[in-house]
Amino acid sequence: MLTMLLKRVPGVLGIYGTGKGGVPAGDYFPPSAALLHPDAVPAFLAVEAGTGKKLRCSDMFRSPEASLQAMMTKSGVQPPGYSGHNFGFSIDVATDACLKSFGMTKQAFDEMMASYGWYCHRKDHQRGSEDWHFNHFGTGDAAAPWLAACAKSVVTSAGVEAKMVATYGASFQLSNVELQTLLQKLKMYGGDLDGDIGPRSQQAILAFERAWQLPMDGVADAKMMRTLATVASEQSVSP
Repeated sequence: MLTMLLKRVPGVLGIYGTGKGGVPAGDYFPPSAALLHPDAVPAFLAVEAGTGKKLRCSDMFRSPEASLQAMMTKSGVQPPGYSGHNFGFSIDVATDACLKSFGMTKQAFDEMMASYGWYCHRKDHQRGSEDWHFNHFGTGDAAAPWLAACAKSVVTSAGVEAKMVATYGASFQLSNVELQTLLQKLKMYGGDLDGDIGPRSQQAILAFERAWQLPMDGVADAKMMRTLATVASEQSVSP
């Protein structure tokens, strides 16, 4: 079973809220989303410590349910299990607010973020779709494999995909018994955990595919298993 390693990010400046609870209107960030992979948290805090400025964010960790909802209501959103947000490797910033606060052009801001290990989805330093999205690759040798993975692309999505697979890929590959166990955990399968993918297991697979907007063929292919592993994952959250 996939165990997601996450760490809480303190004091995230958000873009939400009405001013209740002592948080100024427009500054609230939901605690449930203030999570990143443990390797990414120091890099996020280092940006703020090194610049003396707060990063204003609109998104960090995104649950599979939140990814599904976003996918159904917005364009260009990765499905559950395929977004860096699902694994704590990605953040979205409020670009206009950050450029104003940091007093930087978009290129200067991107280069500053990269110096701390955060790489913008767009490599062209232009404004537009996904100019707010940054993936954590780290610096120096740590960043090298992820930068190599997206070297021939105009975006960095292949890099974060490579990082997700390298970190959790083994957990995306399920045996038949593991498949049945996870479907049972989600209360979609009530049969024996015998590894026999018969009619009952196939009906459970179909139910999962229907619920998570996957092609409904009753086949546990790589995409179905990766989605299932993500949806049924446990979280190990350190403070």
